[in-house]
Amino acid sequence: MSAGSIPVFGIGDLYPVKTGGQKATYHLFGALNQLRPCRYVFLEPGATGIDEGTYPNGLRYQRIGGRAAKSWRNALIAPKLLYGDGPTRNLLRTARTRSIVDALAAFAVASPTVIFATPWIWPVLAPRIPATQQVVYDSHNFELQLLRERLAAGTLDARSLQAMCEAERSLSRRADVLLACSPIDAEAYVTEFGVDPKRLHLGFKGASVPAQPMLREAVEPPVATFVGSDWPANNEAALAVATRIAPRLPQVRFRLIGSCCLRLPKQLPPNVEALGFVDDLEAQLRRTTVALNPITSGSGINMKLLEYLTLGIPVVSTVFGARGLPPEAMAALEIATIDDFPAAIEGLLQSPERLQQQGREGHGYARRHLDWPLLGARLSALLAG
Repeated sequence: MSAGSIPVFGIGDLYPVKTGGQKATYHLFGALNQLRPCRYVFLEPGATGIDEGTYPNGLRYQRIGGRAAKSWRNALIAPKLLYGDGPTRNLLRTARTRSIVDALAAFAVASPTVIFATPWIWPVLAPRIPATQQVVYDSHNFELQLLRERLAAGTLDARSLQAMCEAERSLSRRADVLLACSPIDAEAYVTEFGVDPKRLHLGFKGASVPAQPMLREAVEPPVATFVGSDWPANNEAALAVATRIAPRLPQVRFRLIGSCCLRLPKQLPPNVEALGFVDDLEAQLRRTTVALNPITSGSGINMKLLEYLTLGIPVVSTVFGARGLPPEAMAALEIATIDDFPAAIEGLLQSPERLQQQGREGHGYARRHLDWPLLGARLSALLAG
């Protein structure tokens, strides 16, 4: 291992980058790595052994296999019947697998700072982190909110909720620096977990900002695009597009992209295309007239919204979907309720000047505030050493 490199602990590989969480971790710590040497150290539950390498952005990684934790002895510690959630079971078992914990903890020894890109690895390492070592938690969501939604939906059991909630609470209280996605999440950390507001910092989710807005094709009929993974808030939004927005605008072509399409009904309006995963998302965005962000639930920040701003694509969003953005950024969006989305989309399409102005303002905001090197420099200033 590199002496003095800052370990960033997580679960699962970052590359190829597919999800918003992967993108945020890959780019933020890739940017930080240009200023301070970092190494992404991750537990891969389905793998064995230890492997290392370097990502295309220069960030070094260390993969530690967690399959050894799935022994019959450890199965007695966290049985499937009591912990229906797979990640919870695996982490409870990993915490009691000495060789895996030793391999993870070895990377925390030589650095005055340790960073956690997920709370789920914290219970494994917490006993090995001295009080004098700076702990940074890069939060992607207020996880307890999402866990409660999963419990209500029947996709998480109460014992798993308790174990996962305690992991997030413990890390949040211990963290000297907590990077929250939005004021809503920051307030939740204070009210739910008693986190000191002075330790909370906002504005560390960004995008790779080009020098100029994306050159988009003129398409007819106009195209409205929503992109989302298979996650409850995204699935809810995709369904709203297909059943509540698109039927009121038959002159507009609606494209739904990503694994959120898996949850859609088989029968869709004739002006709705459910493309699912696409190999070239950029090509689809070039043929987008207006992007949609009809999010009404969940936590964290919408990484796709930041990407739309970066590329200069006009956006119609709910207020909740734009959580985490300051008034300056909100001015570059068309804000509407779900019921008012059709009118907002139609209003933009009838005003080419407004479409162009929104795109310019969004890209300008991104250049000033969202570029990863800017965020890497801000984070570096918060770190010890």
